[in-house]
Amino acid sequence: MSEFKQKLDKIDQKYKTPYSTWKTIGEKPEWREYDLNFIRELIEHIKIDKQDNLKTLIEESKDYILTLPQNWDGYDADTIEINVLNRATILLKNVCSDLWKKTYEIPLPIIAPVPDGSIDINWENEKFELLINVPKNENDLTHLYGEHIHHPEHEIDIRSPSSVVKASLLDWFELIYNISF
Repeated sequence: MSEFKQKLDKIDQKYKTPYSTWKTIGEKPEWREYDLNFIRELIEHIKIDKQDNLKTLIEESKDYILTLPQNWDGYDADTIEINVLNRATILLKNVCSDLWKKTYEIPLPIIAPVPDGSIDINWENEKFELLINVPKNENDLTHLYGEHIHHPEHEIDIRSPSSVVKASLLDWFELIYNISF
């Protein structure tokens, strides 16, 4: 049994009431009524699981990326400096935290080295593709590109200081989530 399923069962037992019994509605699948405290605690555990998964992703990516030697791609690629990776992971944590607070369901991204010494943070699913490129030099502009699948009018492609990227990204998510999700 997965750790998440164990947490769910524990929460379920804690809040079991006469109202949290299985019900069948005609031919439809079974569903369950839960009290509000159960839902709140479940949401908190889901947030913790997402944060734990993000933390694991970041740690594994750092372990891999920081061990890449000069010329790691065979075409004279720069090594990735720890400060670049730290800026990328701080931005990633802030973006994910804000999106999850708004209950937007986003997959974990891919964190990838780029030969020029920058870091790409890339999300892709059936609804959107999003790429943030965190530059090697912190004074350079961060590149944000987003594509809402089947809605080219909602493409975003900006270069801005990293301090502005998060706000632009959240505005873009607000737009695409209000239209198609």
